[in-house]
Amino acid sequence: MLRTSTSLGQRPRLMRAGRLGFEALEPRHVLSAANLQITEFMATNTSTLLNGDFAYDDWIEVYNADTTPVDLGDYYLSDNLADPTKWAMPSLSLPPGAYLVVFASAPLDSNGQVIQDYVDGFGDYHASFKLDSTGEGLALTYEDPSTSVVSVVSQYAPEFPPQFPDVSYGIASDGQPRYFDAPTPGGPNGAGLQGVVEDTKFSVDRGFYDTPFQLEISSLTPGAAIYYTTDGTQPVPGASVLYTGPLTIDHTTVLRAAAFKSGYLPTNVDTQTYLFLEDVVSQTRQTALDAGYPAFWEALNGTYEADYGFDPDVIGQFDASGAPLGGDLFGGLYAAQLQQSLLAAPTISIVMDPDDLFLQDNSDVDGIYIDPRQGRNPEPERATSVEWITPDGAAEFQVDSGIQMQGGAFRSQFFTRKHSFRLV
Repeated sequence: MLRTSTSLGQRPRLMRAGRLGFEALEPRHVLSAANLQITEFMATNTSTLLNGDFAYDDWIEVYNADTTPVDLGDYYLSDNLADPTKWAMPSLSLPPGAYLVVFASAPLDSNGQVIQDYVDGFGDYHASFKLDSTGEGLALTYEDPSTSVVSVVSQYAPEFPPQFPDVSYGIASDGQPRYFDAPTPGGPNGAGLQGVVEDTKFSVDRGFYDTPFQLEISSLTPGAAIYYTTDGTQPVPGASVLYTGPLTIDHTTVLRAAAFKSGYLPTNVDTQTYLFLEDVVSQTRQTALDAGYPAFWEALNGTYEADYGFDPDVIGQFDASGAPLGGDLFGGLYAAQLQQSLLAAPTISIVMDPDDLFLQDNSDVDGIYIDPRQGRNPEPERATSVEWITPDGAAEFQVDSGIQMQGGAFRSQFFTRKHSFRLV
């Protein structure tokens, strides 16, 4: 993809999202051959720049800061200085002030070998390596055709810092290496971000609790503001609750928090689920409706009553303290075992925006649960947080994931209204 600074095309792109952390910015070193620079790259491209294979792959931007055209035939890109000529640049002339965007994603041939000179349907070049988002070296090198001596022209060394989805890294307008939350592949970079907000910390970890406690959330970045939600949505400044001091957790609570600071990349969204068994066993359809969940779910062939909570025929009813009230078909047999059984195996907490499950406005962004067969929804995957919670607090973890409906015929409400999921 060849572009000049005075004539820049546009590609479909969306801006950032994803897990963030705090890292110091690494120095950038530029040595002399022609005045070529790696001015920007993206190691986790999920929705920013589409290539000719209709895929979102890593990309690297090379800029000709010289006043004359540069023949790229003797230049190379590499993510390993032990192999400085890893991928040969295409033999073309890069005009002064022009950019070449190379995707780091060459496919394999029928023999399983990387296609070194791959060009896709848009005319984009693809390097023979991928970028490591956890950090690695990246260099543009030059091989003198008369002496075969290889020199480094532009590099991020010893390695660039950790990278984040749809956030690029490169040289800001002041010449300093920075992150960019508004990437500009094939165009000049702006001021960039001053740094990354350090991750939020919770004073109490997820798990099962039977007594109230005070919860503190913090970030070590001075001046950072922490916002949180308890309804499954992702925290957003202004729209979510600003954290101002310790929170009292005295019932089952799903807490999502992120820290923000102007001019900085915000943290990822941290999710913590705190479970009180008396709330779990006493949940009913009515408690779900009181919490704002829809009373009915819509499908292609009509609307049917939403089904929340446990089956009362099996366990009956419970009061707010978790004591069984009867009403089941088994004389209280399973009701008496319920709380102990819930602690006999790990619990999975799936946390996501309720609209991603239950929104029903007859659009192509309807929730995936209300019509689990996905008759009209072209994007049946949604983002979710997944927590593995053990009764003893050992081996717990949280990951961000995609979630889809699972199954065949039993995705129909005629067989069951409790459907299965799969994580992707």
